[in-house]
Amino acid sequence: MFNKDDIINNAIPVKTFATNIGLYDNFYRNVNDIRSGFKIKQVGSNYFVLLPEWFVKLLEINYDCYVIKPYESFDYEFKVKITKKTEIGFYKK
Repeated sequence: MFNKDDIINNAIPVKTFATNIGLYDNFYRNVNDIRSGFKIKQVGSNYFVLLPEWFVKLLEINYDCYVIKPYESFDYEFKVKITKKTEIGFYKK
């Protein structure tokens, strides 16, 4: 679950983003594979995920998300592909 204080100007530290949705910390290494409007920005030695506007709006209306893993299941209303092999499912809190 995202804390609104973690998101500044539609950006969030990679580690916080990854932890909140169940990704590995190093998912951002293959920047060319990231889709759906998510972008990676390096500032000094820190990496941030630039969140697309649609993602921030979903958080504002109380949606949350988690990575869809083949060996786990959870109920979600819809899903979005963020890399070639990674999808996140959205559900209402």
